[in-house]
Amino acid sequence: MLSNRSLAQDNALFFDDVDDNVSFVSGPIFGSGPAMTFEAWIFPTTTTGTQVIVSWRDGGTAKAILSINNGFLDLLQDDGLNSSSLTGTISINPNEWTHVAFVETSGSIELYVNGFGEPLGLPLDPAGTLPIFALSVNTEGSDYFGGLIDEVRVWDVALNSTTIQNQMFTTLVGNESNLIAYYQFNETTGTVLPDLTASNFDGVLNNFPGPTDPSWQTSNAFGPIFSVINNQDDFAGSLRQAILDANASSANNVRIHFNIPGGGPWTITLLTPLPTIDNASDVGMIIDATTQPGWAFGDPNAMVVIDGAT
Repeated sequence: MLSNRSLAQDNALFFDDVDDNVSFVSGPIFGSGPAMTFEAWIFPTTTTGTQVIVSWRDGGTAKAILSINNGFLDLLQDDGLNSSSLTGTISINPNEWTHVAFVETSGSIELYVNGFGEPLGLPLDPAGTLPIFALSVNTEGSDYFGGLIDEVRVWDVALNSTTIQNQMFTTLVGNESNLIAYYQFNETTGTVLPDLTASNFDGVLNNFPGPTDPSWQTSNAFGPIFSVINNQDDFAGSLRQAILDANASSANNVRIHFNIPGGGPWTITLLTPLPTIDNASDVGMIIDATTQPGWAFGDPNAMVVIDGAT
């Protein structure tokens, strides 16, 4: 189902919060194996109420729904008799690109926002196998998503935090191991959302476009990354230079990552205060020291230490 479409790099699909959705004749099945990972980039125009990102159902009353619930990521599961809802604590802001994910393994769930996981480890209700897959609508045909969705990925393996963080800003090919569905959203026309994996779980766009919602729009989900590759106070590869370069960028989602070679930990001794962060993009700037090789969640030993101006 790859006809009736044209492509553009860095596009996303706009959903109007009224009735826009993507349905699938066949799709990745929730609960079909011992582990699963779902990922997506979202740009919600509102985070009030319930904004459904993805849902699964079995044709009856059993369901699983990932949504924004009043500003927080939420996963609801219902086996038709009992239900459980897991809500994260990392806030999701409107009109910002945010990476969301959930990882299911061994009867537990972990929610991720912008690569940061919450290992809540709550047991799941036995929802069973849920084969009916949809984007931007719940199983009752309501709570539609409003905003942009991009880069949806479904894996039949539990990805760890390092893998999620390393891949969230990278476009995939579609033939990666354990990747069972992948949607780049780079179309510009047509009513098909193609799956780039061998699964061929193509989606169908429903109710697009409305009178005020051009469907395919430019995506800024993948912003530029400026790298810190040494612990010097100034010049190329330093944190100071990375901030200056990021300030000069007009792109959204500007990020500063650390990749200082060697064992670490590393101390950056400042001779003068760092530049004021004044990136004027919609999202701003994220300085992410957790990208430094060797960093581990919960490790009290910081890999990068900033020693204030002397």
